[in-house]
Amino acid sequence: LFAPLAMVQAVVPHMRAQESGMIVNVGSIAGKLTVPWLTVYSASKFAMGSLTNGIRMELKRETFALEEFIKGMGNSVRKMAEDKRINFAVSVEAGAGTISADRDKLEKIILNLLFNAVKFTPSGGRVELSAQRQAEDLVLQVSDTGMGISEKQLPFIFDRFWQADTSSQRKYQGVGIGLALVKELTVAQGGKVSVESQEGKGTTMTVRIPFQQPEAIASVTAATPAIPEAAPASPGGGADTNEWLAGLYRRAEMFPSLTPLQESLRPVETAGAGNRPRVLIADDEPDMLRFLKSQLGANYQVLEAVDGQQAIEKASQFLPDIILLDMMMPEKDGLQACSELRARTPTQSIPIVLLTARADEETKLAALAAGASDFLSKPFSLTELNVRLKNLVESHQLQRKLA
Repeated sequence: LFAPLAMVQAVVPHMRAQESGMIVNVGSIAGKLTVPWLTVYSASKFAMGSLTNGIRMELKRETFALEEFIKGMGNSVRKMAEDKRINFAVSVEAGAGTISADRDKLEKIILNLLFNAVKFTPSGGRVELSAQRQAEDLVLQVSDTGMGISEKQLPFIFDRFWQADTSSQRKYQGVGIGLALVKELTVAQGGKVSVESQEGKGTTMTVRIPFQQPEAIASVTAATPAIPEAAPASPGGGADTNEWLAGLYRRAEMFPSLTPLQESLRPVETAGAGNRPRVLIADDEPDMLRFLKSQLGANYQVLEAVDGQQAIEKASQFLPDIILLDMMMPEKDGLQACSELRARTPTQSIPIVLLTARADEETKLAALAAGASDFLSKPFSLTELNVRLKNLVESHQLQRKLA
Protein backbone atom coordinates (compact mmCIF):
# COMPACT_ATOMS: atom_id res chain seq x y z
CA LEU A 1 0.00 0.00 0.00
CA PHE A 2 2.93 2.38 0.48
CA ALA A 3 3.55 3.25 -3.18
CA PRO A 4 0.00 4.47 -3.98
CA LEU A 5 -0.24 6.11 -0.54
CA ALA A 6 3.02 7.97 -1.18
CA MET A 7 1.69 9.36 -4.47
CA VAL A 8 -1.70 10.36 -3.03
CA GLN A 9 -0.13 12.21 -0.10
CA ALA A 10 2.39 13.94 -2.33
CA VAL A 11 -0.22 15.07 -4.87
CA VAL A 12 -2.94 16.34 -2.53
CA PRO A 13 -1.12 19.57 -1.45
CA HIS A 14 -0.77 20.50 -5.12
CA MET A 15 -4.34 19.81 -6.22
CA ARG A 16 -5.24 23.52 -6.41
CA ALA A 17 -2.56 24.00 -9.04
CA GLN A 18 -4.67 21.73 -11.30
CA GLU A 19 -1.64 20.57 -13.25
CA SER A 20 -2.41 18.60 -16.39
CA GLY A 21 -3.46 15.05 -15.68
CA MET A 22 -2.87 15.29 -11.93
CA ILE A 23 -6.49 14.88 -10.84
CA VAL A 24 -6.96 11.91 -13.18
CA ASN A 25 -3.80 10.30 -11.79
CA VAL A 26 -5.08 10.71 -8.23
CA GLY A 27 -8.31 8.93 -9.20
CA SER A 28 -6.33 6.05 -10.68
CA ILE A 29 -4.10 5.74 -7.63
CA ALA A 30 -7.04 5.92 -5.21
CA GLY A 31 -8.84 3.17 -7.12
CA LYS A 32 -5.85 0.88 -6.87
CA LEU A 33 -5.45 1.66 -3.17
CA THR A 34 -9.09 0.83 -2.43
CA VAL A 35 -8.87 -2.80 -3.59
CA PRO A 36 -6.13 -4.02 -1.20
CA TRP A 37 -7.51 -1.91 1.65
CA LEU A 38 -10.97 -3.41 1.34
CA THR A 39 -9.51 -6.91 1.03
CA VAL A 40 -7.58 -6.48 4.28
CA TYR A 41 -10.61 -4.90 5.92
CA SER A 42 -12.88 -7.74 4.76
CA ALA A 43 -10.54 -10.44 6.03
CA SER A 44 -9.99 -8.83 9.44
CA LYS A 45 -13.69 -8.28 10.05
CA PHE A 46 -14.53 -11.78 8.85
CA ALA A 47 -12.04 -13.22 11.32
CA MET A 48 -13.80 -11.42 14.16
CA GLY A 49 -17.12 -12.85 13.05
CA SER A 50 -18.66 -9.44 12.33
CA LEU A 51 -20.26 -7.91 9.28
CA THR A 52 -18.39 -6.11 6.53
CA ASN A 53 -18.72 -5.82 2.77
CA GLY A 54 -21.74 -8.13 2.97
CA ILE A 55 -19.58 -10.85 4.59
CA ARG A 56 -21.49 -12.69 7.29
CA MET A 57 -21.74 -16.25 8.48
CA GLU A 58 -25.39 -16.22 7.49
CA LEU A 59 -25.54 -16.36 3.69
CA LYS A 60 -27.31 -13.63 1.78
CA ARG A 61 -28.80 -15.69 -1.03
CA GLU A 62 -30.27 -14.44 -4.26
CA THR A 63 -31.30 -16.13 -7.47
CA PHE A 64 -29.40 -15.40 -10.68
CA ALA A 65 -28.48 -16.97 -14.00
CA LEU A 66 -25.15 -18.73 -13.59
CA GLU A 67 -23.92 -18.37 -17.19
CA GLU A 68 -24.60 -14.64 -17.30
CA PHE A 69 -22.93 -14.15 -13.92
CA ILE A 70 -19.76 -16.08 -14.82
CA LYS A 71 -19.38 -14.33 -18.17
CA GLY A 72 -19.86 -10.99 -16.43
CA MET A 73 -17.01 -11.80 -14.05
CA GLY A 74 -14.85 -12.69 -17.02
CA ASN A 75 -15.67 -9.44 -18.82
CA SER A 76 -14.59 -7.43 -15.78
CA VAL A 77 -10.96 -8.56 -16.21
CA ARG A 78 -10.85 -9.18 -19.96
CA LYS A 79 -9.44 -5.73 -20.79
CA MET A 80 -6.73 -6.20 -18.19
CA ALA A 81 -5.74 -9.54 -19.71
CA GLU A 82 -5.74 -8.10 -23.23
CA ASP A 83 -3.48 -5.25 -22.12
CA LYS A 84 -0.95 -7.85 -20.96
CA ARG A 85 -1.36 -9.81 -24.21
CA ILE A 86 -2.81 -12.76 -22.29
CA ASN A 87 -5.20 -15.19 -24.00
CA PHE A 88 -8.30 -15.13 -21.78
CA ALA A 89 -11.22 -17.59 -22.02
CA VAL A 90 -14.46 -18.21 -20.14
CA SER A 91 -16.47 -21.43 -20.33
CA VAL A 92 -19.76 -22.33 -18.66
CA GLU A 93 -21.40 -25.74 -18.82
CA ALA A 94 -24.35 -25.79 -21.19
CA GLY A 95 -27.70 -25.60 -19.44
CA ALA A 96 -26.21 -24.30 -16.19
CA GLY A 97 -29.51 -22.62 -15.40
CA THR A 98 -30.06 -20.57 -12.27
CA ILE A 99 -28.54 -20.86 -8.84
CA SER A 100 -29.41 -19.55 -5.40
CA ALA A 101 -26.20 -18.33 -3.78
CA ASP A 102 -24.49 -15.42 -2.10
CA ARG A 103 -23.63 -13.38 -5.18
CA ASP A 104 -21.37 -10.92 -3.34
CA LYS A 105 -19.19 -13.68 -1.87
CA LEU A 106 -18.91 -15.43 -5.22
CA GLU A 107 -17.86 -12.16 -6.87
CA LYS A 108 -15.04 -11.67 -4.37
CA ILE A 109 -13.87 -15.27 -4.75
CA ILE A 110 -13.79 -15.20 -8.55
CA LEU A 111 -12.31 -11.71 -8.91
CA ASN A 112 -9.53 -12.43 -6.42
CA LEU A 113 -8.61 -15.62 -8.28
CA LEU A 114 -8.78 -13.94 -11.70
CA PHE A 115 -6.69 -10.93 -10.65
CA ASN A 116 -4.07 -13.26 -9.20
CA ALA A 117 -3.99 -15.35 -12.36
CA VAL A 118 -3.61 -12.32 -14.65
CA LYS A 119 -0.99 -10.76 -12.39
CA PHE A 120 1.25 -13.84 -12.33
CA THR A 121 0.85 -14.83 -15.99
CA PRO A 122 3.34 -13.36 -18.47
CA SER A 123 2.52 -11.90 -21.87
CA GLY A 124 1.60 -14.65 -24.33
CA GLY A 125 0.21 -16.90 -21.58
CA ARG A 126 -3.32 -18.11 -20.97
CA VAL A 127 -5.91 -17.65 -18.21
CA GLU A 128 -9.22 -19.54 -18.16
CA LEU A 129 -12.31 -19.29 -15.97
CA SER A 130 -14.72 -22.25 -16.06
CA ALA A 131 -17.91 -23.20 -14.24
CA GLN A 132 -19.77 -26.49 -14.24
CA ARG A 133 -22.03 -28.61 -12.10
CA GLN A 134 -20.61 -31.87 -10.76
CA ALA A 135 -23.17 -33.94 -8.82
CA GLU A 136 -24.44 -31.60 -6.11
CA ASP A 137 -21.59 -29.07 -6.37
CA LEU A 138 -20.88 -25.95 -8.35
CA VAL A 139 -17.25 -26.22 -9.46
CA LEU A 140 -15.40 -23.03 -10.36
CA GLN A 141 -11.88 -23.23 -11.78
CA VAL A 142 -9.35 -20.53 -12.61
CA SER A 143 -6.31 -21.86 -14.41
CA ASP A 144 -3.27 -20.07 -15.78
CA THR A 145 0.07 -20.73 -17.45
CA GLY A 146 1.92 -18.39 -15.12
CA MET A 147 4.92 -18.74 -12.82
CA GLY A 148 3.38 -21.51 -10.70
CA ILE A 149 4.01 -22.29 -7.03
CA SER A 150 6.69 -24.56 -5.65
CA GLU A 151 5.57 -27.78 -3.98
CA LYS A 152 7.01 -26.76 -0.61
CA GLN A 153 4.96 -23.52 -0.66
CA LEU A 154 1.60 -25.09 -1.56
CA PRO A 155 0.55 -25.92 2.05
CA PHE A 156 0.82 -22.24 3.01
CA ILE A 157 -0.84 -20.37 0.17
CA PHE A 158 -4.14 -19.87 2.01
CA ASP A 159 -2.40 -18.48 5.11
CA ARG A 160 -2.84 -14.79 5.72
CA PHE A 161 -0.02 -12.55 4.51
CA TRP A 162 1.59 -15.46 2.63
CA GLN A 163 3.48 -14.41 -0.50
CA ALA A 164 5.34 -16.59 -2.97
CA ASP A 165 8.19 -14.10 -3.16
CA THR A 166 9.10 -11.98 -0.14
CA SER A 167 12.46 -10.78 -1.44
CA SER A 168 13.23 -7.17 -2.31
CA GLN A 169 13.53 -8.24 -5.97
CA ARG A 170 9.95 -9.51 -6.21
CA LYS A 171 8.16 -8.47 -9.37
CA TYR A 172 4.60 -8.56 -8.09
CA GLN A 173 2.97 -6.43 -5.43
CA GLY A 174 0.38 -7.51 -2.90
CA VAL A 175 -0.34 -7.96 0.78
CA GLY A 176 -0.99 -11.73 0.89
CA ILE A 177 -4.66 -11.51 1.90
CA GLY A 178 -6.54 -12.44 -1.28
CA LEU A 179 -6.24 -16.24 -1.16
CA ALA A 180 -6.92 -16.33 2.59
CA LEU A 181 -10.12 -14.39 1.95
CA VAL A 182 -11.04 -16.76 -0.90
CA LYS A 183 -10.77 -19.73 1.47
CA GLU A 184 -12.80 -18.08 4.24
CA LEU A 185 -15.58 -17.03 1.87
CA THR A 186 -15.70 -20.51 0.34
CA VAL A 187 -15.85 -22.28 3.71
CA ALA A 188 -18.60 -19.88 4.83
CA GLN A 189 -20.74 -21.28 1.99
CA GLY A 190 -20.08 -24.88 2.96
CA GLY A 191 -17.48 -25.37 0.27
CA LYS A 192 -13.78 -26.00 -0.10
CA VAL A 193 -10.95 -24.65 -2.23
CA SER A 194 -7.94 -26.56 -3.57
CA VAL A 195 -4.90 -25.83 -5.71
CA GLU A 196 -2.78 -27.69 -8.23
CA SER A 197 0.40 -26.02 -9.37
CA GLN A 198 3.69 -26.75 -11.02
CA GLU A 199 6.48 -24.24 -10.79
CA GLY A 200 7.19 -22.65 -14.13
CA LYS A 201 4.10 -24.15 -15.78
CA GLY A 202 1.04 -22.69 -14.10
CA THR A 203 -1.66 -23.01 -11.45
CA THR A 204 -5.25 -24.22 -11.24
CA MET A 205 -7.48 -23.04 -8.37
CA THR A 206 -10.67 -25.05 -7.80
CA VAL A 207 -13.60 -23.88 -5.69
CA ARG A 208 -16.45 -26.27 -4.81
CA ILE A 209 -19.63 -25.07 -3.16
CA PRO A 210 -23.05 -26.76 -2.82
CA PHE A 211 -25.19 -26.12 -5.91
CA GLN A 212 -28.49 -24.80 -4.54
CA GLN A 213 -31.31 -24.44 -7.04
CA PRO A 214 -33.98 -21.85 -6.18
CA GLU A 215 -36.75 -24.43 -5.77
CA ALA A 216 -34.60 -26.36 -3.29
CA ILE A 217 -34.69 -23.50 -0.78
CA ALA A 218 -38.12 -23.89 0.73
CA SER A 219 -37.54 -21.35 3.47
CA VAL A 220 -36.75 -18.60 1.01
CA THR A 221 -39.91 -17.13 -0.49
CA ALA A 222 -38.18 -14.44 -2.50
CA ALA A 223 -34.64 -13.81 -3.61
CA THR A 224 -32.66 -11.25 -1.68
CA PRO A 225 -32.27 -8.17 -3.88
CA ALA A 226 -28.84 -7.52 -5.33
CA ILE A 227 -26.75 -4.71 -3.94
CA PRO A 228 -27.62 -1.67 -6.02
CA GLU A 229 -25.03 -0.16 -8.31
CA ALA A 230 -25.55 3.27 -6.83
CA ALA A 231 -24.26 2.91 -3.28
CA PRO A 232 -24.86 5.55 -0.58
CA ALA A 233 -22.34 8.35 -0.50
CA SER A 234 -21.15 7.35 2.94
CA PRO A 235 -21.83 4.58 5.45
CA GLY A 236 -24.59 5.23 7.92
CA GLY A 237 -24.11 2.22 10.15
CA GLY A 238 -25.68 -1.20 10.43
CA ALA A 239 -27.00 -2.79 7.27
CA ASP A 240 -26.47 0.45 5.33
CA THR A 241 -22.78 0.29 6.16
CA ASN A 242 -22.54 -3.28 4.90
CA GLU A 243 -24.24 -2.43 1.61
CA TRP A 244 -22.11 0.70 1.14
CA LEU A 245 -18.91 -1.29 1.70
CA ALA A 246 -20.07 -4.09 -0.59
CA GLY A 247 -20.82 -1.61 -3.37
CA LEU A 248 -17.48 0.13 -2.84
CA TYR A 249 -15.64 -3.19 -3.01
CA ARG A 250 -17.40 -4.12 -6.25
CA ARG A 251 -16.61 -0.80 -7.93
CA ALA A 252 -13.00 -0.95 -6.74
CA GLU A 253 -12.54 -4.50 -8.04
CA MET A 254 -13.83 -3.41 -11.45
CA PHE A 255 -11.22 -0.64 -11.49
CA PRO A 256 -8.13 -1.81 -13.41
CA SER A 257 -5.51 -2.72 -10.78
CA LEU A 258 -2.79 -3.31 -13.34
CA THR A 259 -1.39 -0.54 -15.49
CA PRO A 260 -1.99 -1.30 -19.20
CA LEU A 261 1.04 -2.71 -20.97
CA GLN A 262 1.16 0.20 -23.40
CA GLU A 263 1.48 2.67 -20.53
CA SER A 264 4.29 0.74 -18.87
CA LEU A 265 6.53 0.61 -21.95
CA ARG A 266 9.53 2.92 -21.64
CA PRO A 267 10.48 5.09 -24.61
CA VAL A 268 13.87 4.79 -26.27
CA GLU A 269 15.98 7.57 -24.81
CA THR A 270 18.76 9.65 -26.31
CA ALA A 271 21.39 11.83 -24.68
CA GLY A 272 19.36 14.97 -25.38
CA ALA A 273 20.48 18.54 -25.11
CA GLY A 274 19.93 21.53 -22.86
CA ASN A 275 21.26 22.89 -19.60
CA ARG A 276 18.95 21.00 -17.28
CA PRO A 277 20.64 18.38 -15.08
CA ARG A 278 19.86 14.76 -15.89
CA VAL A 279 18.07 12.49 -13.38
CA LEU A 280 17.68 8.73 -13.75
CA ILE A 281 14.55 7.36 -12.04
CA ALA A 282 14.33 3.60 -11.47
CA ASP A 283 11.04 2.14 -10.22
CA ASP A 284 9.10 -0.96 -11.30
CA GLU A 285 5.75 0.64 -10.45
CA PRO A 286 4.53 2.42 -13.65
CA ASP A 287 2.31 4.88 -11.78
CA MET A 288 5.12 5.98 -9.46
CA LEU A 289 7.54 6.26 -12.37
CA ARG A 290 5.09 8.36 -14.37
CA PHE A 291 4.31 10.52 -11.35
CA LEU A 292 7.95 11.25 -10.52
CA LYS A 293 8.67 12.06 -14.15
CA SER A 294 5.76 14.52 -14.29
CA GLN A 295 6.95 16.27 -11.12
CA LEU A 296 10.66 16.43 -11.95
CA GLY A 297 10.41 16.95 -15.70
CA ALA A 298 10.24 20.75 -15.45
CA ASN A 299 13.70 21.01 -13.86
CA TYR A 300 15.46 17.85 -15.07
CA GLN A 301 16.01 15.75 -18.16
CA VAL A 302 14.38 12.51 -16.99
CA LEU A 303 15.70 9.06 -17.84
CA GLU A 304 13.64 6.01 -16.81
CA ALA A 305 14.40 2.44 -15.77
CA VAL A 306 11.99 -0.29 -14.66
CA ASP A 307 14.39 -2.49 -12.67
CA GLY A 308 17.80 -2.42 -11.00
CA GLN A 309 19.70 -3.97 -13.89
CA GLN A 310 18.31 -1.46 -16.37
CA ALA A 311 19.22 1.35 -13.98
CA ILE A 312 22.85 0.20 -13.95
CA GLU A 313 22.95 -0.01 -17.74
CA LYS A 314 21.37 3.41 -18.30
CA ALA A 315 23.53 5.07 -15.65
CA SER A 316 26.64 3.74 -17.38
CA GLN A 317 25.37 4.86 -20.77
CA PHE A 318 24.07 8.36 -19.98
CA LEU A 319 26.02 9.29 -16.79
CA PRO A 320 23.19 11.28 -15.17
CA ASP A 321 23.75 14.00 -12.58
CA ILE A 322 21.72 12.11 -9.98
CA ILE A 323 19.99 8.71 -9.64
CA LEU A 324 16.72 7.97 -7.83
CA LEU A 325 16.34 4.25 -7.00
CA ASP A 326 13.39 2.42 -5.50
CA MET A 327 14.50 -0.07 -2.86
CA MET A 328 12.30 -2.96 -4.06
CA MET A 329 12.71 -3.79 -7.76
CA PRO A 330 12.96 -6.95 -9.87
CA GLU A 331 16.21 -8.29 -11.35
CA LYS A 332 18.32 -6.27 -8.90
CA ASP A 333 16.98 -4.29 -5.98
CA GLY A 334 17.98 -0.74 -5.07
CA LEU A 335 20.75 -1.83 -2.72
CA GLN A 336 22.34 -4.13 -5.30
CA ALA A 337 22.10 -1.50 -8.02
CA CYS A 338 23.59 1.11 -5.71
CA SER A 339 26.52 -1.14 -4.77
CA GLU A 340 27.28 -1.97 -8.41
CA LEU A 341 27.13 1.66 -9.47
CA ARG A 342 29.59 2.55 -6.71
CA ALA A 343 31.93 -0.22 -7.87
CA ARG A 344 32.08 1.15 -11.45
CA THR A 345 34.50 3.96 -12.11
CA PRO A 346 32.26 6.01 -14.47
CA THR A 347 29.32 6.03 -12.02
CA GLN A 348 30.98 5.81 -8.61
CA SER A 349 30.66 9.54 -7.83
CA ILE A 350 27.08 10.06 -9.06
CA PRO A 351 24.71 10.95 -6.16
CA ILE A 352 22.19 8.18 -5.45
CA VAL A 353 18.94 8.59 -3.50
CA LEU A 354 17.09 5.46 -2.36
CA LEU A 355 13.31 5.42 -1.92
CA THR A 356 12.07 2.91 0.63
CA ALA A 357 8.81 1.99 2.34
CA ARG A 358 10.80 1.02 5.44
CA ALA A 359 12.14 3.68 7.79
CA ASP A 360 13.79 1.43 10.40
CA GLU A 361 17.40 1.88 11.45
CA GLU A 362 18.55 -1.35 9.79
CA THR A 363 17.25 -0.22 6.38
CA LYS A 364 18.88 3.20 6.72
CA LEU A 365 22.23 1.65 7.63
CA ALA A 366 21.95 -0.82 4.73
CA ALA A 367 21.30 2.05 2.31
CA LEU A 368 24.29 4.01 3.54
CA ALA A 369 26.50 0.91 3.53
CA ALA A 370 25.56 0.29 -0.12
CA GLY A 371 26.83 3.75 -0.97
CA ALA A 372 23.62 5.77 -1.09
CA SER A 373 24.07 9.51 -0.81
CA ASP A 374 20.65 9.91 0.78
CA PHE A 375 17.34 8.11 1.27
CA LEU A 376 13.68 9.03 1.58
CA SER A 377 10.92 7.04 3.26
CA LYS A 378 7.52 6.59 1.60
CA PRO A 379 5.26 8.49 1.81
CA PHE A 380 7.54 11.45 1.09
CA SER A 381 7.11 15.17 0.57
CA LEU A 382 7.62 16.49 -2.96
CA THR A 383 9.15 19.64 -1.52
CA GLU A 384 11.67 17.64 0.48
CA LEU A 385 12.47 15.46 -2.53
CA ASN A 386 13.13 18.50 -4.73
CA VAL A 387 15.32 20.19 -2.14
CA ARG A 388 17.42 17.07 -1.55
CA LEU A 389 17.87 16.44 -5.27
CA LYS A 390 18.81 20.07 -5.89
CA ASN A 391 21.43 20.10 -3.12
CA LEU A 392 23.00 16.82 -4.25
CA VAL A 393 23.08 17.85 -7.93
CA GLU A 394 24.69 21.21 -7.14
CA SER A 395 27.29 19.53 -4.94
CA HIS A 396 28.05 16.94 -7.63
CA GLN A 397 28.41 19.59 -10.34
CA LEU A 398 30.73 21.63 -8.13
CA GLN A 399 32.93 18.60 -7.46
CA ARG A 400 33.20 17.97 -11.20
CA LYS A 401 34.27 21.56 -11.83
CA LEU A 402 36.94 21.35 -9.14
CA ALA A 403 38.24 17.97 -10.32
